[in-house]
Amino acid sequence: MEEAQLSINTPIEFNHSSITYNNGGFIVNTGEPGCKICIMSSSNNGDSVYEVYRDVQIITKDSYDEDLSVCITKQGFIPKIYHILHTIYVQNDIIGVDTTYEAKEILVGTNVTPVLPSGNVVIENCNVTMRADEISIYPNTEIKVGTSLSIENR
Repeated sequence: MEEAQLSINTPIEFNHSSITYNNGGFIVNTGEPGCKICIMSSSNNGDSVYEVYRDVQIITKDSYDEDLSVCITKQGFIPKIYHILHTIYVQNDIIGVDTTYEAKEILVGTNVTPVLPSGNVVIENCNVTMRADEISIYPNTEIKVGTSLSIENR
């Protein structure tokens, strides 16, 4: 009796995939034709948003109102997951390493959300980039000498 031979190849990474933000929405480019893209709401495991696009390379979403997870899959590829954040809250934090924040809205300050403990934000000796449609930095945020802060409106 002859055994069937299995062909096992090392899965490929989505090295050319990207998320680009534009006019309050975003574009998902898988970098490969014939992919499946799943978009779902992060906070409630897809209860409010669950969309699947089959056999695509690029999709465009005009807007989004909550945090989303995007999963790109294709046979022979390692799944790629992106997290698209609606709002990032920076509060009661000392930022001392190079950091990039990207969301629809970024709020930085002592009391910008009740979910985190209140406290000042200190940014020191690092490079911080903030990309969003709306960025608000409130009083008591300290940006120390030796820090580079780049603010980019999308």
